Amino acid sequence: MTDGEYSLLMLVGLLALVSVYLIAVVRSQKKRITELSESGAAAPVARDEEVKRLRARIQVLERIATDGKPSLERELDELRDR
Repeated sequence: MTDGEYSLLMLVGLLALVSVYLIAVVRSQKKRITELSESGAAAPVARDEEVKRLRARIQVLERIATDGKPSLERELDELRDR
């Protein structure tokens, strides 16, 4: 085997090892992204929407709690009984 053939064989082997390594890294990153998205860490927009929705509900509850109408008090009592 000549030096050129030996170098080519080493280069092919090296490229194969690098390819296997890169495939493993890509799979690992895909798995991590999937885990993060399932846990919600990758969805700050969804959290922002949830916070907005909860703030709107709090405003409604504050209005009900501070409104002195007897009908609202009765509705709150009914909600507590459920």
